[in-house]
This record gives sequence, C-alpha cells and structure tokens, in this order.
Amino acid sequence: MFVDIEKLKDELKAYYFANTTVIWNDKKPLDELYQKFETYAQAHPGISALRLKTAQTRIIAGWFTPVVFSHSPFPFEMGLKSAENYGNGSAGTWILRRNYHLFEDVDPLMFEQVRLACKIGIHECTSYPDLDHHAFPCENVIRYGLGHFHDQAERLARETSDPDRKEFYECAAESLLAIKKIAKKFAAAAAKLLPSAEDESAKYCLTHLATASDVPWRKPETFYEGLLAIWFLHEITASVEGLGMGVIGRPDTLLNDLYLADIQAERLTREEAYELIGAFLSYLDCKQDFGKNLKDLRIFGEQCGTLILGGCDRNGNAVCNELTIMFLDVHHDLKLIYPKLQIRFNKKMPRVLYDRVNREFLCGRNTIGIVNDEAVIKAQCAEGKRLEDVRNYVVGGCWEVTVEGCEHSAGAMCYYNLPKAMNLSMLPDSDVEARTGERFESACNATSFEEFYATVMDNTIRSVRKMCAAIGKGGRVTDQVIPAPFFSATMNDCLDNGRDYNAGGGRYNPHGLPFSGFATFLNSMLAVKHVCFDTKRHSLAKIESAMRKNWLDEEPLRQELIATPYHWGDARPETLTLAQKILDVLATCVNDIPNERGGKFQPALYNYNWSILGRYAQVTGPTPDGRRSGGYISQGVTPSHLNSGNDITTIFNNCRMLDLLKFSAGSVLTLSLTRNGLSEGILTALEQTFLETGVEMLQLNCVSPEELEDAIAHPDAHQELIVRLYGYSARFTKLAPEQQREFIARHIY
Repeated sequence: MFVDIEKLKDELKAYYFANTTVIWNDKKPLDELYQKFETYAQAHPGISALRLKTAQTRIIAGWFTPVVFSHSPFPFEMGLKSAENYGNGSAGTWILRRNYHLFEDVDPLMFEQVRLACKIGIHECTSYPDLDHHAFPCENVIRYGLGHFHDQAERLARETSDPDRKEFYECAAESLLAIKKIAKKFAAAAAKLLPSAEDESAKYCLTHLATASDVPWRKPETFYEGLLAIWFLHEITASVEGLGMGVIGRPDTLLNDLYLADIQAERLTREEAYELIGAFLSYLDCKQDFGKNLKDLRIFGEQCGTLILGGCDRNGNAVCNELTIMFLDVHHDLKLIYPKLQIRFNKKMPRVLYDRVNREFLCGRNTIGIVNDEAVIKAQCAEGKRLEDVRNYVVGGCWEVTVEGCEHSAGAMCYYNLPKAMNLSMLPDSDVEARTGERFESACNATSFEEFYATVMDNTIRSVRKMCAAIGKGGRVTDQVIPAPFFSATMNDCLDNGRDYNAGGGRYNPHGLPFSGFATFLNSMLAVKHVCFDTKRHSLAKIESAMRKNWLDEEPLRQELIATPYHWGDARPETLTLAQKILDVLATCVNDIPNERGGKFQPALYNYNWSILGRYAQVTGPTPDGRRSGGYISQGVTPSHLNSGNDITTIFNNCRMLDLLKFSAGSVLTLSLTRNGLSEGILTALEQTFLETGVEMLQLNCVSPEELEDAIAHPDAHQELIVRLYGYSARFTKLAPEQQREFIARHIY
C-alpha cells in the first residue's frame, strides 16, 4: 500500500466537517487577515484594484499556515475558506466585498431593477460576473510551468511603455511569485512532519509532498507531479483569487504521456498510480457529510468540481487510454459521488469506455454526464473559435461549456425564466413593471395565434435584452471589483493583450445565456394555439381567468390543456416548426449586445435545481400548459413533467431536427430509463444514437420505479442508490422530500 485511502478520508472528514460554512462563519478565522488587507489599503490610498489584489495575494502567502494531511501526497488546505466553498467567500474575495459597490454605482436604478427582477423570478442574475464555473488553464501549466509565465510577464513589463499594461505585467509577475511561495510552504510543512510519520503510507505521502516544492513553478516531470499540479491549481485559485473552479481538468489527456513514461522507466507501478488517483479523487467527496440529509447541507450538498474524461486531443484523436479507465475504476471502487464525472463521447470511442460508463448506470450509480463531442465542437467553432482550441473544451460546474485556457464562459449566472415571461404575458402585473422596469403587454387581447405569438415573444425578447444590457453595462467594472492577475497570466492571450481576463484580455470572451423551461414555454404556446385558435373551444379570456385562479375549480379545462395533442416530445411537424421558430428568435435576440468583457452572449438550454422546484419555480405563476403556480419547470430540452413525450426515439428525433448549433453554451437532455431488463448493449446503442441528436449533454438515470418507492419506505436498504438531479448526483435516500417527489414525478421510459 502506497496511500492509505481510508486514513486519508478520515483526516479529510475530521478537518472539513469541523469547518463547514456555519461553523466557519462563527469562528471568523480570517478577521486578522482581513485587518491586514485593510491596513494595507488605508496605507496606500488611491491604489488600483489590480495592485490591491496583488498585495492581497502577497499578504496571504506570508500569513497562512498550511494544513497538511499526513496521508495525502497532495497539498491543501490553506485554511482560507469554509469546507464547502469553492471561491465565493474565501479570503480571495476580500477585495470583491470591498469594491462590490462599484457594480451598483454604475447605475443604481438599473442595479436595483435587476435585483428585483431576479427576486420575482424573471431571471437569475444575482451578480453581473460569474465568479464560479471557471476552468484553470491546466494544459498551459502542465506544458510550461508557472515560472514560464512569470518570466514572460517580467520581460513584457520591461519592454512596454504603456502604464496600464506595465501595471498588469508587474502584478501578474508578483502574484505568480506569491503562488510559488505558497507551494514551497506546503513542501516545508510536509518535511517538518515527515520525521513523525505514523506509518509507511504517511511516510510515502509526506516524502512526495516535501520533495515537490518547485511544482507547479516548473512543469511536472512525473505522473504524480502532474496530479499535484492539477489539484494545486484547482484549489489555490479558489482560495487566493476568489474564483470558483468548476472544472478540475482532463487528467487522462494531460497526463498520459507522463504516466506512460513513468511506467516504462519503472518509476511508477499501476498499483501506485491507482492509489494516487484515489487520493486525488477523494477530496471533494469528503468536504461535506453526505451521511446527512441534503436539506441540511449547503446548496443541497452540491460540490462544484468536475472531472472531464475522454473526448479528443488537439489533433482530433480519440482519448480513451489506460488512465481514462483507471479514473473510472477508482471512482467506482471507492463509491464516490464527487468529483462529478463528465465523459466526452464521440464516434471513435472504443466499446470499453461504454462498458465502464454503463456499469455505473446498471448498478444504480447515476453519477455520469454524457457529453456529445461532435455537437459541442461544431457549436463552438460556429462561434468563430479555433478548432485546435475547441477540441480542448471542458464542461464544468454542471454543464457549462468552456474552452479551457482561452476563456471564462460565464455559463450559469443569468438564467432566463421563459415560463415566467409566458405567465406575465398572460397576467401582466403593473407592480412588476413599476418595480423592475420590465414591460409585459397582455397577449390575451390577441385575435389570432400569430398575434399571440408575436406579443409573447416581443415581451420575452425585450426582457432578455434588458437583462443582458444590464450585464454588459454593469459588469464592465468587474476588473476593478475582482481582478485576477494570477489566473489571467496563465490564460492564452491575456499577457499578449496586457489585460486581465475580466477586462476582456482572454482569447475569447463569451457570456453564457441559459434559457430555462423551454418545453413549458413551448407547450404553453401549443396549448393556446390548439384550444383557442385551431379548435376555438375556449377563449383566451377563459384561459386568463382560470390562470388567475391558479386553475381552482377549472380542473377540466386544465386537463384539456395538458391533453392537447401538441407538446414537446410528440412526433408532429407542427410542434417542431414552432419549436425551431422560437429557438431561432432566442438564439439571435442579443447578438448586438456586448457582454461585460466586450464579447458575445452565447445562448444555452439548461436550468439548475432552483429553476425546477426551488425558489425560481415557486415565484413563477401558472402557465397555459396547465402548470400550476409553483409547479415544476421543464429542464433543458427535456419534455415537461406534464407531457413526457411519446418515447425516447421520438424525443431524439425531435432534437435532431432542431438547429441546436446556435446554443453553443450548452443544451441538456435529462432522461430516466427503467433498469428492469436494461443491458449494456441497449445502453450503448442509446448513447450512440444520442450522439446524432445535436444535443450537447445527456443526463441519464437508470432506475427501477419499484426501488425508488421502496427506498422512500426503507431508506436504510438503499443507501447506495445514486441519482442524477440537476447537474449533480446524490444519494436518493438523502434527498429532501420535495426532491424525491420531483424525481419520482419524472417520466421513466
């Protein structure tokens, strides 16, 4: 045994469970550090945000005390953030809290209107920038080491005469030196503990960490050093820069050459590699007590850390190697839920990858997201991005597509609620207009479906544009609120451009624009068309009246609307025609509005848990498809709970007929299959067919309806039943009752 995984887990849990958010906030462990930041700021009045952030990083490097786990060969923790936190709330966000008022100062009325529109559920735009869902440029560091970027920044600082560029280069170089100091402090702490190592596993781990003081300053030279570099970069950026790293990386792509060289030189055995991977993967699964009910955990227990496997390399060659399989095997053998696994599939993938993935589904471990390589790459290239860059995309957080090393895609901070727009188009609210500046004309006066459609879409697009214009205007000060010189220095083109990524220095500067509730919105359109205009069985006034009562005493009408023959997931050309018409408008409605970094908004089709059953759904009133106030909102391109679709083949065919290339930030289809009679062969055929749909991600659950019901009645007998929820997975028996009800309400095909 090289790494005693069970002892490591005990160490991690002992530390993290004692530093959950609530406990952490009560301890106020960073008060001394924050005072140091404030003292420095007061001693340097007028200092730029960039230089203040650099000073913050330098102070952190000198102040913190490394937390070294004796049975881990990897660094971390720094003690600068609570256990569950992945950026926001860490020591690195001190400057964010200090300067956050700048967002409001840009336009106080606009800021307040955005806040209120979010509160009532028109959209989810709680802040202009997305401070989570980042992907560190791991490939760049694996290839060159941090020292390369430091030297480049120093050289550029000497050569430029532009004061703004010079400041950025100097801050980048100084921040990188602080990161170097942090790595050395971890190595020194491990060396200090080494003489008292309690067993051979601790001695092995501490020896490795103690001798790795110059990684990732220099590029990794072994498989172990590569793993260390990836984990260090993932954690350091959250702690020091205050940026949540939603992506851990692509280790099977980045580290395979190092792994093979180690094996060939007999520096590493496969058993040793397996245990190193086990240690690497164990951290996130130990940051929260998943033995508790999820309602008692932060954000229902979600951990924002995604591992990407498979796909293709920069030359288009399929990536499915020994490491790919080993990572999957370790995740399975250790019964991990986190990190999240996103597997990039393409037509070149060998059967062994399908077999490993489907083993998880068939044993009740629904932990994997299936990503459609061809669809993602085509969509990203259609945005004008280079093919060799796009091939290195990652999908992080839950499903946010990011071209690693070239951009931060800001993929999940401005969800737009289509069903709310439909509700307000049927039931305009003067109070909403007065408080938010949003204007929704009544669609109930329409004399034709074309007029109804035009009114609803005009309302929706006007609202979407208002949100995006606010992001573009208010978010322009992000580089003054939370600059990130360390992260930016490693990203392609930021040094060449002499600008922080928050100032548009990256190669690409998109901002994701996810639309929530597509099927709910479409089905509402179809129901009105059929009942009010095609058959003329009921008037719009009748629908409006019933909706105002939330369908009370109108159940026959509600059921009639639910049972209309047209809904997303049917096989009717009329449904597809209207669906594509709506998507065409949504995909292009803000093309002329620049985002906060001067780039484009990239549309997407997906939504998070609060969109489906949380606050977002609760503040969304009834819709004409028969959905009641507070009812579930459909996910991505998934059929709604009210109309489940004919069958999987029809759903796939419908998706294939849509032009989803325009939704480059991601499109998600969530399906549940009965595990009764299911086989690896059937699943493989389904997954291969999915690759033809043009949808970018499939969230698949393979479950037994009987097992779900029994798990509610006898939870102790089903502790290992894991289900995929809304971009993350969890033990079914630990879900809140409302989550269990929502999951069981999903159609099982």
